[in-house]
Amino acid sequence: MDSPDVVKEKCGSLMPCIHGCDAHSNSKIFAPDNDRFCWIKADPTFKGLKQVLYEPKERVRISSTMPDTRPSYYIIDRVEISGNKDFSPEPLYFSDKLTCIIGGKSTGKSLLLYNMAMAIDEEQVKKKEETASTNVKRIPELKVYWHDGVCSSERDKQRKIVYIPQTYLNRLSDEEQETTEIDTIIQEIVLQDEKCREAYRMMTKRIAEKKQEVAKSIVDFLRIVSERKGLCEQCKAIGDEKSIDSEIQNLNIQLEQLSKEYNVTEEEIKKYQQSMENIQLLKGRLAAISKEIALIKEITAIVEVKPLAMKEITICSNSMVEAAKKVKRIADEAWTAEREKILNKAYNYQKQVESSIREQEEIVAALQPKMEGNERISKLSEALVSEREKLSQLAENQTRLKTIQEQYGQYLEVLSHVFSEFSTIYLGYINSVNDGFVPSTDDLEFSVKRVLRIEQFSRKVGEILDNRSLKRFTKFSLRDITEDDLQPANISAFIESLLCNSIESLQLKTSYSIEAALREILSDWYNVDYIVKMDNDNIQDMSPGKKALVLLRLLISLAESSCPILIDQPEDDLDNRSIFDELIRFVKEKKVDRQIITVTHNANIVLGGDAELVIVANQDGKNAPNKQFRFEYRGGAIEDISPVYAEGVLDAGILNGKGIQEHICEILEGGEQAFALRQHKYNFIKNSLLGNQYHL
Repeated sequence: MDSPDVVKEKCGSLMPCIHGCDAHSNSKIFAPDNDRFCWIKADPTFKGLKQVLYEPKERVRISSTMPDTRPSYYIIDRVEISGNKDFSPEPLYFSDKLTCIIGGKSTGKSLLLYNMAMAIDEEQVKKKEETASTNVKRIPELKVYWHDGVCSSERDKQRKIVYIPQTYLNRLSDEEQETTEIDTIIQEIVLQDEKCREAYRMMTKRIAEKKQEVAKSIVDFLRIVSERKGLCEQCKAIGDEKSIDSEIQNLNIQLEQLSKEYNVTEEEIKKYQQSMENIQLLKGRLAAISKEIALIKEITAIVEVKPLAMKEITICSNSMVEAAKKVKRIADEAWTAEREKILNKAYNYQKQVESSIREQEEIVAALQPKMEGNERISKLSEALVSEREKLSQLAENQTRLKTIQEQYGQYLEVLSHVFSEFSTIYLGYINSVNDGFVPSTDDLEFSVKRVLRIEQFSRKVGEILDNRSLKRFTKFSLRDITEDDLQPANISAFIESLLCNSIESLQLKTSYSIEAALREILSDWYNVDYIVKMDNDNIQDMSPGKKALVLLRLLISLAESSCPILIDQPEDDLDNRSIFDELIRFVKEKKVDRQIITVTHNANIVLGGDAELVIVANQDGKNAPNKQFRFEYRGGAIEDISPVYAEGVLDAGILNGKGIQEHICEILEGGEQAFALRQHKYNFIKNSLLGNQYHL
């Protein structure tokens, strides 16, 4: 087989190879050797056949199967509008590659495309209307049929499209929101890569988990703060250890003097006091064990199936569910047996404590007559018991306060690292993209960076804090925050300043509680910033035309890249150079992989893109009458030069009176010039004797 260079040398240019079956018998007809069928993409006319000379690569293939096929569920087959007097009920068919809808102003081009998109994906259209500000009439009777027979009215069989309304790309470029739809589009491109998609899933999962962890930490931290405050108040109410010790010594001296004056020994007083103290201590233990017994009785199971892990399992899910039930049942039975053992031990301990209380009460009852016989001794004994209880309570509070202070420090440490931990989570995803993502197109460069939303964060701080107290915080300027300011030490100081009740501390506005303020401030303030470059230009710095072209290319390259794309007048968003140099080449490449249906006024898109089907739209008018309906459409190939005849007579209506080629020249901007640029393909000439009729 000759190479392309050899063919060019022999023939002057690449030539189509048309291979017949070379049948010498009836049995060989339509049965070429090795199934080497010849496929020709053209109107089934001599004029159509002639096009293979000018576009051999696109128009002719020798193959056992039809070339450039794709699953039928990715192809819009036709549109039907039944029961609407303004439209013909006849089906309007579409090419599986590039279909261009052309026509004059208000002829129903955008009307058709818009309602096709609405019939397929109303949610997407309405969302994009917010950006494009389109205002097109609905045709509720319109139904879209896919090549596999599915109708758009079957809501349980919804299909995906990408719809780009008129002026959408430019308006998209003008968006100034924090996260624009451009970011969403680029993200969808990046997430086509499996590794990036998994990294993104892990990032969002970890962020969600971190948010829950932070929310819980805030609640626990404030509980510790409240408990610490309560213990400090209790300690203040009890008094200081030195003063209580001094009071106990004083009471002991008084009791010692009284014991000498009255018939009560010092040993009896000590025994009485000790028993009183023991009773109080034992009653506390009895209350504690009784509470624990009640709690243990309520615990019917100690094993739970973790739902989060089950979400990750699909193929073995049923087996996992059954296994989990079995393990839980065994665990519950084992727990029931062990719980009975624990409760028996607790009951025995409860009985021992009750017995000890009775013993101590007997000692008190035996000594009480002597103590009550002398009111002064009795009161001093009670006072001594009370002071010793205070001392014991103070020691217990101080021990608890030390533990709480340690917990306070731990929670404060966790909360002060919130920003750095969110940052680390984002960096994991960003590194995965920047190190591993390979875009499908060579001339577009993708990268990702993490961005702290400084302005939004500063604004939120201003909403929460009393402005008069902002200047009191000296660690960093709360009015002019930088990312460097959000270090753990500074965040720790910020939190403690919020908790402090002194006049120098930060003050909240009355509408915020401490918990609400911490939830708002210690949140995820990071964004992923997606960057696309073409020819070393960042998308944010590109001219409007170039940016619109890049956006169009991104949209066409979206996930599920085989789904149809419906574009309304892309030339409105692009400059002529972008259309001629970039858009046409890109559309010709992509139409092989996916169906493209576009409304256009630009002849270069139709002719340069080598549209497989051109649909001419017309609205009935005085100078452009239709055959029967207000809106009519006629489809055909670029090379179609034939008017439509009915029973040998030229059919009525402006659409039927001319061939598709002539409609292109009359309707489209630069139509004649565009054909002239394709003379090497179409050998286009204008026959002045035939007026506006153009021939190949």
